[in-house]
Amino acid sequence: MNTELPIPTDRVRMAVIDDHPAMRIGLISIVDKWEKGLALLEAENGEDYEKKVANVGPIDIAIVDLSMPIRDGFATLEWMRANQPSTKALVLSFDVTPAAVRKAFRAGACGLLDKTANLAEYHHAFDSILSFGSYTSEQNRNMLLEAEPLPDPSERPHARILSALCPRELEFLRQACAPDDPSLLVIAQRMGITRNTAEGYRKSVYSTFGVSSRQGLFRAGKQWNLL
Repeated sequence: MNTELPIPTDRVRMAVIDDHPAMRIGLISIVDKWEKGLALLEAENGEDYEKKVANVGPIDIAIVDLSMPIRDGFATLEWMRANQPSTKALVLSFDVTPAAVRKAFRAGACGLLDKTANLAEYHHAFDSILSFGSYTSEQNRNMLLEAEPLPDPSERPHARILSALCPRELEFLRQACAPDDPSLLVIAQRMGITRNTAEGYRKSVYSTFGVSSRQGLFRAGKQWNLL
């Protein structure tokens, strides 16, 4: 990574935060193989990241290991939420449990991956974060439901909120919550619409349910028996 060279303005600015040098090398390679991304920073832990990012500028997506010395991933997420709210954090762990998933998302993560995920899974997560601002695998969705039970049906919003959805918005909701976690472009292709139209549906559906991420949309869909 040579930050002295001109930085392309059309690339997703990314950082890798992990205490293991070999893991950082592997993650940087994964970022480099994603045609939309550019690894601008690598750090050993959250404190190291805080020091280095001041000289790099805004980061779009940070890949954050949950288990690190000095300042772990959870504390790093809290720091990012307070100091870099526009940075999306994709967290990594070898021990993906319901408790870890819930804690990570509550701390500000926009996605969570098992460290053993393959190249395609990493790139799929990057694409999802770029399109939707979040990434949730089917495994993590199930863990979120296990860790935090759905509200009682009596707490569901008035039917007028559901009636605000047109058939195509309802289709978009179900496509967005599909098990393969499709990108916005893939959803558009499946629905036979343009990406811009899909983006319009996304904004409308998010607004209708009062959510800001796919995790929230998935929970809303389950809560109201739409999935």
